[in-house]
Amino acid sequence: MAVRLDTDGWSLLAAGVTVLYAAVMHWCMPTPTARLRAFAAPLVGYWMIGSGTACTALGAYLWPHLGAA
Repeated sequence: MAVRLDTDGWSLLAAGVTVLYAAVMHWCMPTPTARLRAFAAPLVGYWMIGSGTACTALGAYLWPHLGAA
């Protein structure tokens, strides 16, 4: 059975898996420092990816308005 998801579906799936991962890693880690690192790592990764995606989307949106098209 094939699963067909649009971009919003994949984004929602990725967010859900990330929350689940962060909860499990927080529960499994033996020290408070390890818990914090396991919780923060996916969030930092999403922020870095999101900021790059936002810049690319803004550039793609503004490209026709800058006289480049």
